[in-house]
Amino acid sequence: ARVLAARLWLLRFPALAVRRLVKEGERRGVASHRIILSERLDKLAHLRRVGLADLFLDNHHVNAHTTATEALWAGVPVVTYPGMGMASRVAS
Repeated sequence: ARVLAARLWLLRFPALAVRRLVKEGERRGVASHRIILSERLDKLAHLRRVGLADLFLDNHHVNAHTTATEALWAGVPVVTYPGMGMASRVAS
């Protein structure tokens, strides 16, 4: 199912990675305006920003550590898919 107002919110990557990410998103039906790229912030501003999300979708191969904890502290649910190795089970 599609969520019409959904956005993919990521930390800004180098320009080449951004172009590839947007191209792959469009190939999969995700319009470029739905990919939000944010700059790094100081810790307090980062913690405030995390709370604006509706859902934290974790990476499978290397789970979030501190960032997933911060999302939970902000009241944002975390969805993770644990793998077999320690690095892919941290958020589970």
